[in-house]
Amino acid sequence: MADPIVVTADVRVPATALTVHAVRASGPGGQNVNKVATKIALRVDLPAIEGLPDDARTRLYRLGLINWFSGVALTGGACTTFRLVDCNLSTNVVGGIGVTIATSVNAVDVLLRDVYIVGPTAGAQCAAGVQITNAGDLTLEHVEVVKCGTGFNIQPGAGQIIQALYCTDSFFDSCSGTGVQFNMQGTGTIQLAKFVNCWSVTNANGFVLSASSAGTCTNAEFINCIGSNNVGGVGFQIVHSGVTNTNVIGGSYALNAYGVYINTSVTRFNLMGVRIGASGQFGNNTINGLVLAKAALVLPTNLL
Repeated sequence: MADPIVVTADVRVPATALTVHAVRASGPGGQNVNKVATKIALRVDLPAIEGLPDDARTRLYRLGLINWFSGVALTGGACTTFRLVDCNLSTNVVGGIGVTIATSVNAVDVLLRDVYIVGPTAGAQCAAGVQITNAGDLTLEHVEVVKCGTGFNIQPGAGQIIQALYCTDSFFDSCSGTGVQFNMQGTGTIQLAKFVNCWSVTNANGFVLSASSAGTCTNAEFINCIGSNNVGGVGFQIVHSGVTNTNVIGGSYALNAYGVYINTSVTRFNLMGVRIGASGQFGNNTINGLVLAKAALVLPTNLL
């Protein structure tokens, strides 16, 4: 694409900010559906848009994207603030990611508010609804992710940092993988995370805090969250020793295989006022309510 896109008299999108590539389409069609790349995807490098304010403040309002492979992706390090507000992203394309935050610096402040992301209604799902690898202060308010593989994948890699993550009043539902996944790679770290009034249900797992190698999460709180109806999986699990200073306060974990599971290597965590077992429309956990593997403590399916 050689010509720029003129938005206003002052703002334009240069050709160098546009990337066009072909991807495989999904759904019913002719002989070539799902076999050849017949769908065109357009990606815009937001920081490269000319005429934006000098502080590179980026705002997207009332965005609607249909049948995306990669919905919204923030990369590089040119902007300091990114806001995605009042948006609807729905797709029947398998394997993509709704919102990706993968900046080259960890000083970009990100806000997602009133964002609805829904993947394929049947069959295989997207890779993730929201995926984060590097950010400064990250806030999710009223974000709903449905049928998107891993609902919220928080995955800083080696040398990457998420300084502060705050997620409130958000839903991660009907995902084929985990609803909320901490998955620090290498030396990646989450310094501070807080989830308030969040719902992770009807997934393979509810909330899973894991890492590989030297990955860490140094402080996390889950307040009045629900991790239920993750049949065959866990409502809330801490897997890795690098996840420390975790507080689970209030909330309920019901109708999973395991309500709350704390692995052997994990230390420094608190469970306070948590209901593990039948709650609301959800019945008892089917195998164990609470497992503290380090202490060899296993409590039954219903713990009040």
